[in-house]
Amino acid sequence: MNLHYISNARIPSERANTLQTMKMCEAFARAGAKVTLFHPYRVQPKAMKAITDVFAHFGVEKNSFTIRRLPALDLLPAAEKTGIGAAARGAFLLQTWTYTAIAVPLIAMMEKGVVFTREIFAAAALAPIRRARGLKVLYEAHTLPNTKLSPVLRSVDGVVCVSEGLGTQLREAGAKRVLVAPNGVDLARFENLPTRAEARARLGWDARPVAAYTGQLFAWKGVATLAAAAARLPGVRVLLIGGTGKELEDYRAKAKTCPNLEVAGQLPPAEIPLRLRAADVLVLPNTSQDKESREHTSPLKLFEYMASGTPVAASDLPSIREIATPENSRLFPPDDPVALAAAVTWLLEHPGEAADLAERAREDVQKRTWINRARAVLEFAKGRPLDGV
Repeated sequence: MNLHYISNARIPSERANTLQTMKMCEAFARAGAKVTLFHPYRVQPKAMKAITDVFAHFGVEKNSFTIRRLPALDLLPAAEKTGIGAAARGAFLLQTWTYTAIAVPLIAMMEKGVVFTREIFAAAALAPIRRARGLKVLYEAHTLPNTKLSPVLRSVDGVVCVSEGLGTQLREAGAKRVLVAPNGVDLARFENLPTRAEARARLGWDARPVAAYTGQLFAWKGVATLAAAAARLPGVRVLLIGGTGKELEDYRAKAKTCPNLEVAGQLPPAEIPLRLRAADVLVLPNTSQDKESREHTSPLKLFEYMASGTPVAASDLPSIREIATPENSRLFPPDDPVALAAAVTWLLEHPGEAADLAERAREDVQKRTWINRARAVLEFAKGRPLDGV
């Protein structure tokens, strides 16, 4: 099967969506598909320009799939510097449309197969011509599209999403075929990890317990709740790993006023597993104030947390409870620093129970692999055509 993956992401980038894209392309290839990843030329920050081997950076098998970079007009970095929101939105739309205008005709001329994309404009453009070109179009939704774009959900051959809550809303919005496929993890990255003591020794960490978070520092990730909880955990190193731009600067400023809050900044994916193993508690503090966080998300970090064998404290939200349960994690009310601090404290003060939760989490995540997700998507793609379309 030919699989044409259309992404509008910067590749490489520090965002989780790029890691998900690279891992899914690798998994599709391992599942037997001939995969080509199409992505646009985007203006890169200095750190990303330094990456010369994108496969190695993301821990993906070298040349397991083909990558094609296509032209696009990217004025977004310049627009963002103006501080004018409308300018940034306009620049993003211009970049998206120029890329789509080049990618769609090119893919329409490819050999028949499956088009898999997170880009709704590409899905909309390809849907009317897919049968004439021998293509099946699958749209991967990570949030509910604008109501003006809802007809796309009915015109493609199927919609893939990452949570049951989002799946229900997509069906209500008109999607006829929906596959709920939560994100996954590369278990090989967590094999043969050292003991926690050995990991800490390699990193040069002191004896203080560590509560760690990995990922972006956006408001909807709920990191502010964890930062606020740090004051209630005076003997604990609260470690934030990740973040870029203004958010990173803001949390580094906060760390100057909170002695046990540390901000490590962005690290390569290869350096994350050892730190997850070395920590005493891993925190997922998603907020309830954002619909995507509350109902739609399937955080990559959660699967990695569970695979690491380290106890997890997570916000008790519908999207999170699809993966993190009271049987494998310590759940706490979202947006509550006191409750978050209490959950971390409980895990630290009950090492036996915490170890049991972590072991159950590691067992539960064994089936949540990228290859299993890719196989499910490919089987979904083989389903019968939509009636009346």
